[in-house]
Amino acid sequence: MSQFDPILSSMKNEDFPTKKHLLEYLLHIISNIKNEKKPLEQEDTAAMLEYAYSEVDEMLAAIKNAETYKEKDVVFDCEDLLLGLIMNLCPTPQSIPESILKKIDLLVQTVNAERYIENTVDEIFKQDSIEAPETERLLGLVAKTTDEYQKCKLYAGLVHYKNDLSKFSRSAKELVSTHLEAELKRYLSVEQLNEDHIGNLELISDISKSFITEEIVSLLYEVLKLRRSNIDYYAVESLLSSGNGVPEETIVSLARNLEYASLTYGMLGSFGKQDLFPNEYTSPEYLAKSDMVHWLVYPTELGKEPDAIEYVGKISYLFKKEVYHVFKFRSDSDNLTDDLKNEWLIVWSSDKGGTFSNFDKYSAFEKETVQSTLKNIKKNLIG
Repeated sequence: MSQFDPILSSMKNEDFPTKKHLLEYLLHIISNIKNEKKPLEQEDTAAMLEYAYSEVDEMLAAIKNAETYKEKDVVFDCEDLLLGLIMNLCPTPQSIPESILKKIDLLVQTVNAERYIENTVDEIFKQDSIEAPETERLLGLVAKTTDEYQKCKLYAGLVHYKNDLSKFSRSAKELVSTHLEAELKRYLSVEQLNEDHIGNLELISDISKSFITEEIVSLLYEVLKLRRSNIDYYAVESLLSSGNGVPEETIVSLARNLEYASLTYGMLGSFGKQDLFPNEYTSPEYLAKSDMVHWLVYPTELGKEPDAIEYVGKISYLFKKEVYHVFKFRSDSDNLTDDLKNEWLIVWSSDKGGTFSNFDKYSAFEKETVQSTLKNIKKNLIG
């Protein structure tokens, strides 16, 4: 019997988003074992391979039956992790049964055929320069799909390769600008924006700075009227980077939003425009709290804003320049274990930016006074 049998049995009945996390967990365990230079037990290897081989058929069926590209995309993520698991357990193809190899090959071909936008983006950025014909081909592929989530793969790809956007020739760049103009107009005409529309608008607002035109500038001002902070932040950055002004009410709105306040303050500083940021939101405690919230909303952390936040106090050092602002927060996030849900948990953020938390219970470090509590947190958590 393998020590992994319980987790492998449960994985067979999980949905693909959960399988993704569990596959990441398995790969992490295998990596730790390898780092300790310990061999995997034979029964553990056999059990994981049995699961991995059976999952190939499951993934092929899931891709075939998926109704949206978003459903397929999480299967693609699992496919990548599953192949990583198999390669860790079978370093050479010779140890994999031929029938399984054929299925794995079919799965890889199926995924590659579906991911034609992502693959084309990767392909053109491998070149020293990107000319109009291959750009036109890529934009044509995006135009053919009506799935908004699949369209985002172009915009996410451009963000991913943001340091290589200079590879676009002038004519190729003009083609991308024209495409972005048309997409901005299309999204602005949508009566009820859904999650995918909003996600694409955020990405387009970000990459617009590299493909700016007078028309895009005009459209970005229209985008700001939607009053969505995740879009506003990037639209403001693109407008400032192209030498344009930004509405005062947009900056005030971003300053009031805890998730974006510290980011906006820092971004304005990079343009020498911090005077646009309202003074009442520039205290170190508020900006630290904002940095904390932005960190906690990451999917790998809470995945949402805390339900309650309280400032505990400040920790400083005699011989260090760092100052840490300590908070306690509560949340019912599904990312937390049951014993941590709705409990006060400790988090701290540096004056220089950067938040961290082990999700330790505040009660475990609480003393008779706040100052004693801060000293205890400093000694045992921050160091």
